[in-house]
Amino acid sequence: MKRLYWLSLLLIIFMMGCAGPAAVEPSVENEEAGETAVSTTANSDMTTYTNEEAGFSIALPADWTTVEASTEAFAQMRGAAGQNNALTFLTDEYVQALLESGLQLYALNEATTALNSDLPVSLKIMRLDAPKTMSLEAYVTDTATQLEAILELTSALEQAPVMLGDDEAIQLRYSMQMQTDAGSKIEVHNTQYFLINGSDLYIITLEMGQDLVDDYLAAGETAVETFTVSGG
Repeated sequence: MKRLYWLSLLLIIFMMGCAGPAAVEPSVENEEAGETAVSTTANSDMTTYTNEEAGFSIALPADWTTVEASTEAFAQMRGAAGQNNALTFLTDEYVQALLESGLQLYALNEATTALNSDLPVSLKIMRLDAPKTMSLEAYVTDTATQLEAILELTSALEQAPVMLGDDEAIQLRYSMQMQTDAGSKIEVHNTQYFLINGSDLYIITLEMGQDLVDDYLAAGETAVETFTVSGG
């Protein structure tokens, strides 16, 4: 499985290179003030995650766990999961690469069915410098063209405008085939969202095994639609 997740990470780094360096460092706790820029508000069905420093909020189903962008938070997540095979890919090397890519939030669906899949349902939110020489539509179109060239796609790339909060965004949907270390192949579904607000580019990636799409895609996309830029 390690190779599969590194291929997934390469997609993130590829998009980061297209846009530019990370706009902000991973959020960390303010030790002097004893505070953090991250807060959560929960009800019976949803948990709203707010990152004031990175300037966004999102509401996720209650059975998702969120990890802010710090090595300590990922270590706590792995410790709580124990020997769960679904999280063995979260090595120190992989986590560090995620953090350097501009990651602001990592979320994982902890439903038993999802965790038992070859590829669990996850959500990654990145914040990068917005491209200075092209519009959002041009950037996404260029990204889609390059993805078609480097990936083993199993479906056509679907591109559509969407609204995330008060901001216009573009959604990309596609499925692709990846090979595991054991030599077997797995089909992966990605729904990605691209949004520019001021000088910031947000990229949201909802990823899961194709076998989970019928049960988890609609809820995941509904959760992403709650994403709001607050202006950090």
